[in-house]
Amino acid sequence: MTSQIALVSETPHVSLAELTIVANALQKQVTRDFSLLWTVTATVGAFQTVEDAPVGSWHVVIRDDIVSDAAGIHQLDASHQPFALVRWAAQWSLTASHEILEMLADPFGNRLMPGDSPKPDQGRVLFLVEVCDPCQSAAVAYTVNGVLVSDFCTPDYFAPSGTSGARYSFSGAVTEPRQVLPDGYLTWLYPATGHLWQLLMEDGNRRLTDVGPQPPANACLRVTSDRATAKLRSAAYARAPRSGLISRSEDGRGLREEAISKAASASSTRIAATLRQQIQRTNRSG
Repeated sequence: MTSQIALVSETPHVSLAELTIVANALQKQVTRDFSLLWTVTATVGAFQTVEDAPVGSWHVVIRDDIVSDAAGIHQLDASHQPFALVRWAAQWSLTASHEILEMLADPFGNRLMPGDSPKPDQGRVLFLVEVCDPCQSAAVAYTVNGVLVSDFCTPDYFAPSGTSGARYSFSGAVTEPRQVLPDGYLTWLYPATGHLWQLLMEDGNRRLTDVGPQPPANACLRVTSDRATAKLRSAAYARAPRSGLISRSEDGRGLREEAISKAASASSTRIAATLRQQIQRTNRSG
């Protein structure tokens, strides 16, 4: 089934014209780079408001403010549909790419794959399939149509052991299974205790962290992971080259926006209202 991603700006810093340029680049990344490796298909479109997006879309909303210090978060709405919030900054396209790719690989934030723990005394554990976290640094990001997008891990990254000729990340920067690059991290569940653990590469140091008990059944593991690493991710993205996004006017107002009008259906309006309530609750809970 093809997923439909709706990119929406709720900040005056990103015009509809700029949003469309980024959406087109992300569509190309998904179709050309990601889909063949992860066997998923999706459309990525730009919409002026959440009401304009087709019913059933997975919303990615660019805002000036989101929970805590996060650059981006990916959660589930009241209808158990994935949605993401992206904090506006010079590198917002990198964050949007990260969130979209991870939603496609693991829509509900609970996909786990077994493997040997980076902490030797734990033995076999269950790794959370978050495809951009280990290689999220702007240093290994790349551009599509001049737009900065995230590197991502391949399915071989989560394999029990390495094999000759395997590709572990799209850029090739990751060279073995479960390697974590600078400014990246890896999350897993330790079944013996029910705790989430993380391996972080921060300021050149390797750090193992017990994040705490896994959330209740059917809750999104990704939420717990995001909250534990919000500052690390924001710091990693802050080093993104400003020129890597897209060309902007000198006064910072962005590209000229073409007027678009579209009548929102009653169903879309209700979905949008519910999503906004979820966003408000998310920000309050952070």
